[in-house]
Amino acid sequence: MASDLLSSAMIKSMARDLSVSDLVHTAETLRQSGQTGSVEPLYATWIRHNSDHPMLFAVLFNHSVVLSEAGNYEAARDAL
Repeated sequence: MASDLLSSAMIKSMARDLSVSDLVHTAETLRQSGQTGSVEPLYATWIRHNSDHPMLFAVLFNHSVVLSEAGNYEAARDAL
């Protein structure tokens, strides 16, 4: 189920068809199901394909939190 959720969210992210609220909800669902390693690539994919989105700043912040939690402080700082 979590892999289907991730696949669907990645496809929608690339198609610019995943809202910020759905992105955050999906990331939280993945976390809760133990798929924490999938959250960072999901945010990164969304950012790469939605770089002109008006809520990009919020997604970059969330991405930086995920990176920081993984101990990748330099990338977290860069995301901010």
